[in-house]
Amino acid sequence: MDVRTDRLVPANGIYATFARLGPERYPSVTSIGVRPTFDNGARSVETYLLDFSGSLYGCDLVVEFVARLRPEKRFAAVKDLIAQIEQDVINTRVALDAYSPPVDS
Repeated sequence: MDVRTDRLVPANGIYATFARLGPERYPSVTSIGVRPTFDNGARSVETYLLDFSGSLYGCDLVVEFVARLRPEKRFAAVKDLIAQIEQDVINTRVALDAYSPPVDS
């Protein structure tokens, strides 16, 4: 994702988030970091919307950070990364189910 320059980005890691796409709000997992298992490239922000199908290219998303799940980590094998992502999705659902948003005044 491209992040507007007037926005703050949390520390590298994996986060339980909500993504707003227009009026809809989707549970999501957000990864911030340099993809150490693959290339240690430029820092990026990637958000995976759970229970969503369709293309998001060219769309504006608002990402709401709820909980930090874990730090960014390099995995010895891609299969280990895939297993961790599956666990991150489970942990995200638990964190978001337990989340109680602040009440508007």
